Amino acid sequence: MGDINADVLKERYKGLLEESLIEVIWGDYNDHPEKADQVLQNLAHNSIIDRCESQDRGIRPEAILNGGFGDDTESLMSDQDAMIDLKDTVSRRDLVNLLCQCLPECPPSFVEQRLEQQVQGQKKIDANIIPALIETVLDDFYSDFGTSENAIYTARRWINTDPSMEAVSAKYGMNNAHARAKPKNSKKLGRSRDRDFMSKRHDQAQKRAHKNQWEYEDNGIKEIMEMFPDTSIDRLVSLYHTKSGVLEEVVDVLSGEQAFRQGDKPFLSHSPKGKAKTTALEREVWKSTTIGFKDPNRYARSINTKETGAESAYSPEHCRQVAEELNKRRNEMYKKAATSFQKRHNKGGSSGIASYYALEVGNQPVCINGLAMYDIWGHKINDEAKLWNMRAARAYIDKARRQSQDPNLLDLHYLTRAEAIAIASEELSTWYAREVINKDNASISPLKIITGYGNHSGPRAPTLYPSINKLLKEQSWKYRFINGGFLVLGAE
Repeated sequence: MGDINADVLKERYKGLLEESLIEVIWGDYNDHPEKADQVLQNLAHNSIIDRCESQDRGIRPEAILNGGFGDDTESLMSDQDAMIDLKDTVSRRDLVNLLCQCLPECPPSFVEQRLEQQVQGQKKIDANIIPALIETVLDDFYSDFGTSENAIYTARRWINTDPSMEAVSAKYGMNNAHARAKPKNSKKLGRSRDRDFMSKRHDQAQKRAHKNQWEYEDNGIKEIMEMFPDTSIDRLVSLYHTKSGVLEEVVDVLSGEQAFRQGDKPFLSHSPKGKAKTTALEREVWKSTTIGFKDPNRYARSINTKETGAESAYSPEHCRQVAEELNKRRNEMYKKAATSFQKRHNKGGSSGIASYYALEVGNQPVCINGLAMYDIWGHKINDEAKLWNMRAARAYIDKARRQSQDPNLLDLHYLTRAEAIAIASEELSTWYAREVINKDNASISPLKIITGYGNHSGPRAPTLYPSINKLLKEQSWKYRFINGGFLVLGAE
């Protein structure tokens, strides 16, 4: 392929892409020339397709519905709207408003800072590079939830790392427009009652998807709740995921805690009668589940293969792959929102967004503008991606523990900075509470945290090692440095 630089890329895609767009992409990926070339190649390919389609009737309606509500959704676009010339410029203020609308959880200061890095003082910006700018800011924002500019998100949405469907959806996601603060100019930005109406529909669809995907987990937790009604739901859910859904281990721990509270000697670890009773209870539980194993011991023997296999729906690799595909669809929705924004701008702002789409919701037709529709879909897809990314992070932790057979190992490899901070904070509290309750302070088993040296960070500086070191200092843990990580000895 030869050496790749900005001049080579401009010559290669001359006539297909604007030079300003090529410069923006090169500035974002200059450390990875091959990736920059691949991004430009995809953009050029899409540009050719768009030109061919615009000669006929503009953007195809079926292309708009990629990842939408289903086959029953219909898009309507007039010929006049299809012939709008998008070659124009927009002001920085308008572009900041668009980006803030696409990213309501992102502080405006973050948007303005990243935008300044891309446009470098330009007051008027070529409208054709808006999709690339949106994708660049999105990648910067979602790549690291632990940045100082994103302190609001870090403080409010990553405190609890319980990976259950209810906890993740409630505390990490932004499932509807009501949960987000509405700006004063909400109508101007497309935040109308149409959006509120559609958000309720998305809530219902998300609940149905969660019910299908997580049904066996909900059944297991429900059965455990019936067996231990005096135990808090937070404790049940946390322990269920800590034990990777193995009900035998969950019942063993909860039975021991219950016996300890009642003043009796825990029987599960020492009493054959207690073990027999627990096994009988577990068999009753598993008979009512849909996993397919009637005997919990048989499931326990198969758990390693089931959880670590590449074909597993809950393997970390599969969860990451699902999240990556969702992120691609999210970016595509925001690009289409940018297209609607361009059309509104080029019509002078007097007629609002150029194209409107008719959606059949039940028997009631609902008209919603393109920018609001794509914004809704983008956030819905982004919420789903966050759920899958968090589940992948927990799966990596559990996989490392099973392979090492060490419950006090916390291997943070393959986790993002935000995931590592959130999970490490939770695991530190859980580990210390367990050790203090079960053992003397003098005999606490240390927690081993593995971060590595940042060899997987590429040209960037290591992120996990300094972040976890800072976390341990701020939370006043006693620890010492080991090869590629930390050994936590207790609390100061």
